[in-house]
Amino acid sequence: MLVSHQYKFIFLKPGKTAGTSVEVFLEPLCAAPGHVSAHVTPTMESRFGIIGERASDPDRSGFYNHILPFELKPKLGDEVWNSYTKVATVRNPFDRVVSAFHHFKLALEKNGALSRDEVIRKFREWIAEYNIKSLQISSYAQIDGEPCLDFLIRYETLEDDVRSLLKRLGVLRSSLGDVPRLKTEFRKGGIPLTDYFDEETRQRVVDSMVKDFELLGYSDQVEDAEAARCRPQVPSRTDLELSVFTELAVATGSRTVGGVWTSEDLGALQTLLTRSFRMVRREKDRNF
Repeated sequence: MLVSHQYKFIFLKPGKTAGTSVEVFLEPLCAAPGHVSAHVTPTMESRFGIIGERASDPDRSGFYNHILPFELKPKLGDEVWNSYTKVATVRNPFDRVVSAFHHFKLALEKNGALSRDEVIRKFREWIAEYNIKSLQISSYAQIDGEPCLDFLIRYETLEDDVRSLLKRLGVLRSSLGDVPRLKTEFRKGGIPLTDYFDEETRQRVVDSMVKDFELLGYSDQVEDAEAARCRPQVPSRTDLELSVFTELAVATGSRTVGGVWTSEDLGALQTLLTRSFRMVRREKDRNF
Protein backbone atom coordinates (compact mmCIF):
# COMPACT_ATOMS: atom_id res chain seq x y z
CA MET A 1 0.00 0.00 0.00
CA LEU A 2 1.02 3.58 -0.59
CA VAL A 3 0.00 7.03 0.56
CA SER A 4 1.16 10.18 -1.22
CA HIS A 5 0.63 13.44 0.64
CA GLN A 6 1.87 15.55 -2.28
CA TYR A 7 -0.42 13.96 -4.87
CA LYS A 8 -3.12 13.00 -2.37
CA PHE A 9 -3.75 9.39 -3.29
CA ILE A 10 -3.96 6.07 -1.44
CA PHE A 11 -2.97 2.90 -3.29
CA LEU A 12 -4.44 -0.44 -2.18
CA LYS A 13 -3.17 -3.75 -3.49
CA PRO A 14 -5.18 -6.99 -3.66
CA GLY A 15 -3.00 -10.00 -4.40
CA LYS A 16 -2.43 -11.36 -7.92
CA THR A 17 -3.52 -8.22 -9.78
CA ALA A 18 -0.10 -6.90 -10.96
CA GLY A 19 -0.34 -4.78 -7.83
CA THR A 20 3.35 -5.03 -6.90
CA SER A 21 4.37 -3.79 -10.35
CA VAL A 22 2.10 -0.76 -10.04
CA GLU A 23 3.09 -0.22 -6.39
CA VAL A 24 6.80 -0.12 -7.23
CA PHE A 25 6.05 2.22 -10.16
CA LEU A 26 4.06 4.70 -8.04
CA GLU A 27 6.30 4.49 -4.96
CA PRO A 28 8.55 7.48 -5.86
CA LEU A 29 5.48 9.72 -5.58
CA CYS A 30 5.33 8.84 -1.87
CA ALA A 31 8.95 9.53 -0.93
CA ALA A 32 11.63 12.22 -1.10
CA PRO A 33 13.05 13.15 -4.53
CA GLY A 34 15.64 10.63 -5.71
CA HIS A 35 13.98 7.68 -3.99
CA VAL A 36 14.61 4.36 -5.74
CA SER A 37 11.97 1.63 -5.40
CA ALA A 38 12.86 -1.95 -4.47
CA HIS A 39 10.83 -5.13 -4.73
CA VAL A 40 11.17 -5.78 -0.98
CA THR A 41 11.03 -2.84 1.41
CA PRO A 42 10.40 -2.03 5.07
CA THR A 43 7.68 0.43 6.01
CA MET A 44 8.76 4.01 5.25
CA GLU A 45 6.98 7.07 6.63
CA SER A 46 7.90 10.67 5.84
CA ARG A 47 6.31 14.03 5.16
CA PHE A 48 5.99 12.89 1.55
CA GLY A 49 3.88 9.84 2.33
CA ILE A 50 3.82 6.22 3.46
CA ILE A 51 5.25 3.13 1.77
CA GLY A 52 3.87 -0.07 3.22
CA GLU A 53 6.12 -3.00 4.04
CA ARG A 54 6.66 -5.50 1.24
CA ALA A 55 8.05 -8.76 2.58
CA SER A 56 7.26 -12.47 2.52
CA ASP A 57 5.95 -12.24 6.09
CA PRO A 58 5.02 -8.60 6.79
CA ASP A 59 4.16 -7.14 10.18
CA ARG A 60 0.39 -6.92 9.97
CA SER A 61 0.13 -4.57 12.92
CA GLY A 62 1.41 -1.64 10.86
CA PHE A 63 1.35 -0.53 7.23
CA TYR A 64 1.88 -3.55 4.97
CA ASN A 65 1.46 -4.42 1.30
CA HIS A 66 -1.96 -6.13 1.27
CA ILE A 67 -3.61 -4.18 4.07
CA LEU A 68 -7.40 -4.03 3.74
CA PRO A 69 -9.29 -0.72 3.52
CA PHE A 70 -11.12 -1.20 6.82
CA GLU A 71 -7.72 -1.69 8.51
CA LEU A 72 -6.08 1.26 6.82
CA LYS A 73 -8.80 3.88 7.23
CA PRO A 74 -8.51 4.27 11.03
CA LYS A 75 -4.69 4.36 10.80
CA LEU A 76 -4.84 7.33 8.41
CA GLY A 77 -7.81 9.13 9.95
CA ASP A 78 -10.99 10.41 8.33
CA GLU A 79 -9.48 13.64 6.96
CA VAL A 80 -6.85 11.88 4.84
CA TRP A 81 -9.06 8.93 3.93
CA ASN A 82 -11.99 11.04 2.78
CA SER A 83 -9.99 13.65 0.85
CA TYR A 84 -7.43 11.45 -0.96
CA THR A 85 -8.09 9.51 -4.19
CA LYS A 86 -8.31 5.81 -3.32
CA VAL A 87 -6.86 3.57 -6.03
CA ALA A 88 -6.66 -0.23 -6.33
CA THR A 89 -5.55 -2.78 -8.92
CA VAL A 90 -8.15 -5.37 -9.97
CA ARG A 91 -8.24 -8.36 -12.32
CA ASN A 92 -10.75 -10.65 -13.99
CA PRO A 93 -11.66 -13.39 -11.46
CA PHE A 94 -10.92 -16.23 -13.91
CA ASP A 95 -7.46 -14.92 -14.72
CA ARG A 96 -6.78 -14.13 -11.07
CA VAL A 97 -7.69 -17.66 -9.94
CA VAL A 98 -5.31 -19.18 -12.51
CA SER A 99 -2.57 -16.78 -11.41
CA ALA A 100 -3.14 -17.71 -7.76
CA PHE A 101 -2.90 -21.41 -8.65
CA HIS A 102 0.49 -20.97 -10.30
CA HIS A 103 1.76 -18.81 -7.44
CA PHE A 104 0.40 -20.67 -4.41
CA LYS A 105 0.32 -24.25 -5.72
CA LEU A 106 2.74 -24.95 -8.54
CA ALA A 107 5.51 -22.56 -7.46
CA LEU A 108 5.50 -23.90 -3.89
CA GLU A 109 5.65 -27.48 -5.16
CA LYS A 110 8.31 -26.56 -7.76
CA ASN A 111 6.27 -28.09 -10.59
CA GLY A 112 7.65 -25.86 -13.32
CA ALA A 113 8.39 -28.75 -15.70
CA LEU A 114 4.86 -30.10 -15.90
CA SER A 115 3.20 -30.64 -19.26
CA ARG A 116 0.17 -28.64 -20.34
CA ASP A 117 -2.21 -31.52 -19.54
CA GLU A 118 -0.66 -32.04 -16.11
CA VAL A 119 -1.00 -28.34 -15.28
CA ILE A 120 -4.67 -28.32 -16.24
CA ARG A 121 -5.34 -31.53 -14.27
CA LYS A 122 -3.67 -30.11 -11.16
CA PHE A 123 -5.57 -26.84 -11.57
CA ARG A 124 -8.95 -28.59 -11.63
CA GLU A 125 -7.99 -30.67 -8.59
CA TRP A 126 -6.82 -27.55 -6.75
CA ILE A 127 -9.86 -25.47 -7.57
CA ALA A 128 -12.18 -28.18 -6.23
CA GLU A 129 -10.48 -27.97 -2.81
CA TYR A 130 -9.25 -24.39 -2.47
CA ASN A 131 -11.29 -21.70 -0.69
CA ILE A 132 -11.76 -19.51 -3.77
CA LYS A 133 -13.86 -17.00 -1.83
CA SER A 134 -10.65 -15.96 -0.05
CA LEU A 135 -9.44 -14.52 -3.38
CA GLN A 136 -12.32 -12.06 -3.77
CA ILE A 137 -11.36 -8.43 -4.33
CA SER A 138 -14.72 -7.21 -3.07
CA SER A 139 -13.19 -6.85 0.42
CA TYR A 140 -11.01 -4.09 -1.06
CA ALA A 141 -13.87 -2.39 -2.87
CA GLN A 142 -16.13 -1.85 0.13
CA ILE A 143 -16.15 -0.93 3.80
CA ASP A 144 -19.25 -2.05 5.70
CA GLY A 145 -21.00 -2.67 2.39
CA GLU A 146 -20.30 0.82 1.03
CA PRO A 147 -18.03 1.46 -2.00
CA CYS A 148 -14.68 2.92 -0.92
CA LEU A 149 -12.59 3.12 -4.11
CA ASP A 150 -12.36 6.12 -6.45
CA PHE A 151 -10.22 4.69 -9.26
CA LEU A 152 -9.56 1.16 -10.58
CA ILE A 153 -6.45 0.05 -12.44
CA ARG A 154 -7.55 -3.04 -14.33
CA TYR A 155 -4.98 -5.70 -15.18
CA GLU A 156 -6.52 -6.00 -18.65
CA THR A 157 -6.09 -2.28 -19.43
CA LEU A 158 -3.21 -1.53 -17.07
CA GLU A 159 -1.25 0.85 -19.31
CA ASP A 160 -4.32 2.90 -20.24
CA ASP A 161 -5.49 3.09 -16.64
CA VAL A 162 -2.07 4.04 -15.27
CA ARG A 163 -1.88 6.80 -17.87
CA SER A 164 -5.34 8.05 -16.87
CA LEU A 165 -4.43 7.99 -13.18
CA LEU A 166 -1.24 10.00 -13.71
CA LYS A 167 -3.19 12.56 -15.73
CA ARG A 168 -5.74 12.81 -12.93
CA LEU A 169 -2.97 13.29 -10.35
CA GLY A 170 -1.03 15.77 -12.49
CA VAL A 171 2.08 13.59 -12.76
CA LEU A 172 4.41 13.53 -15.76
CA ARG A 173 4.85 9.94 -16.96
CA SER A 174 8.46 10.56 -17.99
CA SER A 175 9.39 11.23 -14.36
CA LEU A 176 8.55 7.61 -13.44
CA GLY A 177 9.67 5.55 -16.43
CA ASP A 178 7.89 2.30 -17.30
CA VAL A 179 5.73 0.06 -15.15
CA PRO A 180 7.96 -2.92 -14.21
CA ARG A 181 6.85 -6.50 -14.83
CA LEU A 182 7.30 -8.31 -11.52
CA LYS A 183 6.36 -11.84 -10.42
CA THR A 184 5.83 -13.02 -14.00
CA GLU A 185 8.05 -16.07 -13.47
CA PHE A 186 5.39 -18.13 -11.67
CA ARG A 187 2.95 -18.75 -14.50
CA LYS A 188 3.55 -21.33 -17.19
CA GLY A 189 3.08 -19.52 -20.48
CA GLY A 190 1.21 -20.56 -23.57
CA ILE A 191 -1.94 -22.03 -21.97
CA PRO A 192 -5.11 -20.06 -22.78
CA LEU A 193 -7.55 -19.42 -19.95
CA THR A 194 -10.22 -21.33 -21.85
CA ASP A 195 -8.14 -24.53 -21.56
CA TYR A 196 -8.04 -24.40 -17.76
CA PHE A 197 -11.80 -24.35 -17.27
CA ASP A 198 -14.53 -26.83 -17.94
CA GLU A 199 -18.14 -25.91 -17.11
CA GLU A 200 -17.85 -27.24 -13.55
CA THR A 201 -14.76 -25.19 -12.67
CA ARG A 202 -16.16 -22.10 -14.42
CA GLN A 203 -19.35 -22.28 -12.38
CA ARG A 204 -17.39 -22.82 -9.16
CA VAL A 205 -15.49 -19.57 -9.75
CA VAL A 206 -18.69 -17.69 -10.66
CA ASP A 207 -20.50 -18.93 -7.55
CA SER A 208 -17.54 -18.32 -5.21
CA MET A 209 -16.63 -14.88 -6.52
CA VAL A 210 -20.07 -13.54 -7.42
CA LYS A 211 -19.45 -10.22 -5.65
CA ASP A 212 -16.33 -9.60 -7.76
CA PHE A 213 -18.22 -10.18 -10.99
CA GLU A 214 -21.00 -7.84 -9.85
CA LEU A 215 -18.92 -5.04 -8.28
CA LEU A 216 -16.15 -4.96 -10.88
CA GLY A 217 -18.32 -5.52 -13.95
CA TYR A 218 -16.54 -8.57 -15.36
CA SER A 219 -18.26 -11.08 -17.64
CA ASP A 220 -18.90 -14.55 -16.21
CA GLN A 221 -17.69 -16.16 -19.45
CA VAL A 222 -14.11 -17.44 -19.64
CA GLU A 223 -13.93 -16.61 -23.37
CA ASP A 224 -14.40 -12.92 -22.58
CA ALA A 225 -11.62 -13.04 -20.00
CA GLU A 226 -9.25 -14.65 -22.49
CA ALA A 227 -10.09 -12.09 -25.18
CA ALA A 228 -9.39 -9.20 -22.79
CA ARG A 229 -6.17 -10.80 -21.59
CA CYS A 230 -4.82 -11.17 -25.12
CA ARG A 231 -5.79 -7.68 -26.28
CA PRO A 232 -2.58 -5.68 -26.86
CA GLN A 233 -2.15 -2.50 -24.82
CA VAL A 234 -0.38 -0.22 -27.25
CA PRO A 235 -0.99 3.52 -27.05
CA SER A 236 -2.12 5.12 -30.30
CA ARG A 237 0.15 7.60 -32.06
CA THR A 238 -2.36 10.34 -31.29
CA ASP A 239 -2.14 9.52 -27.57
CA LEU A 240 1.64 9.56 -27.73
CA GLU A 241 1.75 12.85 -29.59
CA LEU A 242 -0.56 14.49 -27.07
CA SER A 243 1.39 13.06 -24.11
CA VAL A 244 4.76 14.18 -25.45
CA PHE A 245 3.39 17.59 -26.45
CA THR A 246 1.95 18.09 -22.97
CA GLU A 247 5.20 17.13 -21.26
CA LEU A 248 7.22 19.41 -23.53
CA ALA A 249 4.83 22.26 -22.80
CA VAL A 250 5.18 21.74 -19.05
CA ALA A 251 8.97 21.34 -19.29
CA THR A 252 9.33 24.62 -21.18
CA GLY A 253 6.94 26.49 -18.89
CA SER A 254 4.27 26.99 -21.54
CA ARG A 255 1.78 24.96 -19.50
CA THR A 256 1.43 24.08 -15.83
CA VAL A 257 1.05 20.50 -14.61
CA GLY A 258 -2.52 21.36 -13.69
CA GLY A 259 -3.33 22.23 -17.30
CA VAL A 260 -3.17 26.03 -17.28
CA TRP A 261 -1.54 27.53 -20.36
CA THR A 262 1.01 30.23 -19.57
CA SER A 263 2.03 31.06 -23.14
CA GLU A 264 -0.03 32.86 -25.77
CA ASP A 265 2.68 32.50 -28.40
CA LEU A 266 1.09 30.21 -30.98
CA GLY A 267 4.38 29.95 -32.85
CA ALA A 268 6.10 28.51 -29.78
CA LEU A 269 3.29 26.01 -29.28
CA GLN A 270 3.49 24.97 -32.93
CA THR A 271 7.20 24.30 -32.48
CA LEU A 272 6.46 22.11 -29.46
CA LEU A 273 3.84 20.19 -31.43
CA THR A 274 6.28 19.57 -34.27
CA ARG A 275 8.95 18.35 -31.85
CA SER A 276 6.52 15.98 -30.18
CA PHE A 277 5.40 14.55 -33.53
CA ARG A 278 9.02 13.89 -34.51
CA MET A 279 9.72 12.17 -31.20
CA VAL A 280 6.71 9.87 -31.61
CA ARG A 281 7.66 9.07 -35.18
CA ARG A 282 11.13 8.02 -34.03
CA GLU A 283 9.54 5.77 -31.39
CA LYS A 284 7.24 4.26 -34.03
CA ASP A 285 10.21 3.55 -36.29
CA ARG A 286 11.79 1.61 -33.43
CA ASN A 287 8.63 -0.54 -33.21
CA PHE A 288 7.35 1.07 -30.02
